[in-house]
Amino acid sequence: MVDYANIHRTAKNDDAEKREIAVYQIGNLFQILSEKEREQAWNDLLALTKDEDSSVRRGAAYALVRAIKYMTDKEQASKDLLKLTKDEDSNVRRGAADALGQAFQYMTDKEQASNDLLALTKDEDSSVRSGAADALGRTLQYMTDKEQASNDLLALTKDKDSFVRMDAAFALGTAFQYVIDKAQATKELLKLAKDENSSVRMGVAGALGMAFQYVTDKKHAVNELLELINDEDDEVRRYAAGAFEPAFQYITDKEQAWKELLKLIKDEDSWVQMGAAYTLGTAFQYISDKKQATKELLELTEDGVSVVSVSANYSLGKISIYKATEAESEDGLKDEMAKAIGYFEKSSQESKFYFNPAKFCLPFYRSYNAVISRQENAKEEIERNLEEAKQAVGGSECKEILLEAVENLANALQEAQKLRGLDEIQADLNAYRRYCDRTVKLLNETEDKAPGATKLIRKGLPIIDERIKGILAEIQEKTKALCIEIKDSPFEDIGKEVNKIGQNLLRVRDPIGLEKSVNNLEIVLSDICNRMAGIEKGEACELLEREKNEQYIEDKLPLMIMILSKVTSQIDKQKYEIREELVISVGGTLFGTGVQHNITIPLQEIAYDDLKNDLKTIGNKDVFNLATLPPKLAEKVIQYIDKIKGKR
Repeated sequence: MVDYANIHRTAKNDDAEKREIAVYQIGNLFQILSEKEREQAWNDLLALTKDEDSSVRRGAAYALVRAIKYMTDKEQASKDLLKLTKDEDSNVRRGAADALGQAFQYMTDKEQASNDLLALTKDEDSSVRSGAADALGRTLQYMTDKEQASNDLLALTKDKDSFVRMDAAFALGTAFQYVIDKAQATKELLKLAKDENSSVRMGVAGALGMAFQYVTDKKHAVNELLELINDEDDEVRRYAAGAFEPAFQYITDKEQAWKELLKLIKDEDSWVQMGAAYTLGTAFQYISDKKQATKELLELTEDGVSVVSVSANYSLGKISIYKATEAESEDGLKDEMAKAIGYFEKSSQESKFYFNPAKFCLPFYRSYNAVISRQENAKEEIERNLEEAKQAVGGSECKEILLEAVENLANALQEAQKLRGLDEIQADLNAYRRYCDRTVKLLNETEDKAPGATKLIRKGLPIIDERIKGILAEIQEKTKALCIEIKDSPFEDIGKEVNKIGQNLLRVRDPIGLEKSVNNLEIVLSDICNRMAGIEKGEACELLEREKNEQYIEDKLPLMIMILSKVTSQIDKQKYEIREELVISVGGTLFGTGVQHNITIPLQEIAYDDLKNDLKTIGNKDVFNLATLPPKLAEKVIQYIDKIKGKR
């Protein structure tokens, strides 16, 4: 129970140091105060924003950030915070800049907030400009004039103060996807990679990890990142090692990337080795020498340095989960799951002083394993593990979102109990794997205190909000239209399956279920592309491949709408443009006339994956006998004949 009366008295104390203590207490405790206490705390906070002592006023800016989301009068809170951006003391203005970066989404007048924040980017004090740069990285997505904000952020990359340039680099990484001119932003960021100041180069390394998927010149970006990996400064290499993880999948020359990763694994700095070990867990599927990669990680588990062995065991766990999704049997899958849980347990037990993602992944995968193994005590095991997962997120600033992630997991586990076949279980596990990885990134977001931690961008876990629901409704309509339009075509069966998945989309309750449904839609649409054997597959199939490579479900959904819009015209194009035919003899002569009974079948009507190869095996005859055809081709021909008979 909070004794607010005591805090109130402290806020009125004549001693500035005690008032400063009070203002921080108000910020930290505001959310748990009663309505009556909040009203008093609010009035105290207003008074403290006008305090004669600059340290108290700066503390008030901090407290406003912590309290504003719980305030009923956000308009007044916004005005009071914006007043602090014009304070005569630079430390207060710096505090106000930091506060704006964290509270911008709650500001009632975002246009005024944007103007005041952009004014701080031109402040005479370099620490204020640094704070403004950092705030811009956090708030660019909300700014009313993104073009002006982008230009001001790019201007800060040329600031005379190295700390401003460093923060501008980090901010660019955080906000890169919202920057208007990405080509110019890429150019300015890569210029900073040559900066004489190591802190600036460190900022660039971190930014490249955050923004690599969005930079316009990836070849140049790869070259700069590889140089930063070999930088003489330990901190730069640490950040570059962390940046290597998100960048690896976008690097064209994977063999060169693998060689550089091996160098990092052997680095004399343990925090660089830690970053390399984490990267191995993420990049494993892209590495050609998987045996060597596993060997290197196993050696790192015996390194003797906690941060290295913790990350190595965690990555070995991730690799085992990946192998489980590729297993050829259910026994193989369960074997890899057991290995993964073992590695996560070792990683979790070794970690004591800093955040370890295994602490979340361990209960996450234990729960799923209990379901697919049909354990008798599965319900109790799941409840225990979900509680453990909640404990793992307890200290995070993202606690609310992460607790929602655990609830999503609970919902998805109920659905998982219906799974039967290996393919279903593996598709399900893939969705869990991606979801767990995203959750871990959120858990790690505030881990700036750990040496070498990178400020990598953390996209929030997808929330099925009104915007997402609108997109799903449009996909639902598209799948229904596709089903109708390709009726009586060779793709009719696929159209029905697409429609079935589409109609269930709005019933999905959680992001894990949404990802699984979209994955199922990808599989069925891929079947359409596969049936177009030996045929120009067109834009829809090209978009589908692009959609599969998107990392986040939010980015997949708009592409899915485009794919569904184009796939019908693509099928129609095949229907009218392809005229290759197969002539089949289906019996003796007609009525003793000597005339042979043949049927001509358009090849597009019986298209399947290996059609082209099967046609090569039967040679160049004009007419074929059904009995001489390869089994798959014969089956398709019979299905076509039955279909034609059914329409008569």
